[in-house]
Amino acid sequence: MRTWYNNTVHYAGQWLRNLIAAGHIAPGDADECSIEEIKLDKLQGYTQCHFFAGIGTWSYTLRKAG
Repeated sequence: MRTWYNNTVHYAGQWLRNLIAAGHIAPGDADECSIEEIKLDKLQGYTQCHFFAGIGTWSYTLRKAG
């Protein structure tokens, strides 16, 4: 499973990368581009996509819920 996270705020993008590295949210990649720049081919291979990901709350909650 590979997850793609998007948040245009640099601080939030780095926070997501730190949470991924620590294993707190699903493994994947954090991107800080504008949602207007996202092309479908960029999302190929990801099983989850979190647009406006914030600080990964949905991923964290889903992992805790099992």
